[in-house]
Amino acid sequence: MSPKPDPAKVAQQLRNAAISMKPAELGLAPTTALPHVWGLLMETGHPEAVASLAVFAEGTTSLYFSTGGGVIGAGQHERVRSAARAFLASAEENLARLSSAASAPLPRPGRVRFYAQTFDGLLSAEADEQELGLGRHPLSVLFHAGQAVITEVRHNVSAGAIAQAGLDASPIIGADQHAETKRHIESLASGIDTLRRLATQRTAYRAPGGQDAVPPATQEALAAASQELDKEGMTVLGDRMELQADGTAVGPGRWFIDETATICGRFSATVSKTKGTVTPLMMLFSEASSGEFFLTGRGGAGVALAKPPKLFREYVAWSDGLGRALDRHKAATAAATQTGTLRRVDALDDALDLLARLRKSGSDWRSLQDPDVLLELDVRAVLGKRYDELGPQVIRALTRGRR
Repeated sequence: MSPKPDPAKVAQQLRNAAISMKPAELGLAPTTALPHVWGLLMETGHPEAVASLAVFAEGTTSLYFSTGGGVIGAGQHERVRSAARAFLASAEENLARLSSAASAPLPRPGRVRFYAQTFDGLLSAEADEQELGLGRHPLSVLFHAGQAVITEVRHNVSAGAIAQAGLDASPIIGADQHAETKRHIESLASGIDTLRRLATQRTAYRAPGGQDAVPPATQEALAAASQELDKEGMTVLGDRMELQADGTAVGPGRWFIDETATICGRFSATVSKTKGTVTPLMMLFSEASSGEFFLTGRGGAGVALAKPPKLFREYVAWSDGLGRALDRHKAATAAATQTGTLRRVDALDDALDLLARLRKSGSDWRSLQDPDVLLELDVRAVLGKRYDELGPQVIRALTRGRR
């Protein structure tokens, strides 16, 4: 009898095969009817293993761990195939956020790597798992599409259906699955807890000084934003450094107003410390004499806690442009201020005061809510459609030890 293959080596071979796969091996060729992406891997680093999800355009879907264990051939299930198609489509929509890859290293614990096989070569991107899970990264949509595939694999593939190519059923349906799910829940709970603490934290600002080293990429983003603001008839009021609770500066924000002086806004840009990529964010604010506030976010992921009834809030993609964000913002204010007027913002201090009142209004509302009800509202707001799947577990993680 031949010795049983080492599960870890088998998993490594499968992963290597997925990375080196050629489209012709799957009967795929570039045509006008096919998208650019014909294969996609999402790999999540954990302290004890890396979980690899592999999806290909001809229908193959596999999930395995670097330590051994996994599922291959899950694409035979229609719900898995449907989720896999959505995953590939999401990668197609986010190709501009991936870069050419000469190699394919595994991610470190707490990191997620995407590898997209295209007819022009291998592309990749890496991000923090918590940022992705909370919707605070441009690739969060792709991450959640991958998570949806994993969910369908687990719901539709039984232990008896797992291929016997040296893979063991127990890791994916037993301890490893439990550990991975627990880590994801804890990551979500930690992120929501941070958002909840920030929701009642006072924010301070100061003028930029010689002690502030602004990265060149941020300076370029600020300059580009100024040009866009000018084209839309906006007036720049000045820059302010946002300060954390300990007094350290987060980074500069460029403040501006529209031609009516009833819409003010702030532009900022964060630069990745590992890849140097820039993530822009713009927020538009207005305040009505009736006490209502209007917030339109452009860019970012649009993840936020439960909103007070007097806050009208929506988000648009950065690619939608400033003009569309302004149109959406004006439409919201026009629909909600039938009996009131919008307050004027004539100077930078006026804009800062408006934002302070907006935050205080939200903080005051939160202080009046039942703690348990507010917690559920917050978790629902952040998780959205995934609340039924993850919400109760996240709430238990957030309340552990509280009672």
